[in-house]
Amino acid sequence: MPKVTRIEEQKKDKNRVNIYIDDEFSFGMSALLLVDYDIYKGKEVTQKEIERYKEGDDLTKCLAKAYRFLSYRPRSEKEMRDKLLEKFDQDNVDEAIEKLKKYSYIDDAEFARAWVCSRESGRSAKAISFELKRKGIAPEIIEEATSGLNSEKELSLALDIVNSKSKYQGLTKPDAYKKVGGFLSRRGYSYEIIKKVIEELY
Repeated sequence: MPKVTRIEEQKKDKNRVNIYIDDEFSFGMSALLLVDYDIYKGKEVTQKEIERYKEGDDLTKCLAKAYRFLSYRPRSEKEMRDKLLEKFDQDNVDEAIEKLKKYSYIDDAEFARAWVCSRESGRSAKAISFELKRKGIAPEIIEEATSGLNSEKELSLALDIVNSKSKYQGLTKPDAYKKVGGFLSRRGYSYEIIKKVIEELY
């Protein structure tokens, strides 16, 4: 039966090792998996076990990439899945996603709430909903996350945005409809909100 004859630390990555079977290089893997799979010099292994070790290492790499991707900002499940599928197969990605969800590294409901909180000062509920939809958030989650953005709050936010822009001060009403209206429209505000803003400020 094939036997592990050498375990060698990789020169470029001290967290990985090379495994030699019968004095020939067989595969590389995360050093952490040596404990998980009870791999040691002299251990006899089957070809099926070797394949299992390789698959386990692929999952470890997949999770490592996921953690790096999360280090920049929170991600939706769709964002994470799309990113991982660029490099890893479906089975490893599915398993990695399940682990990330289990430990709340990925939580679309929490992601949506945080997104709304960070974007509400400059975007309408409609625009934010569209952004979340593009990130793969389910409609019912979007509805719940944006439920606090009622028309009264949207009007208040729109007024604050316009008041903060000096270039929109002192405009005539026709100019305001053209310039302010276009500005707010591009941020997803409805005509009803735009009209109220202009009527109140000009």
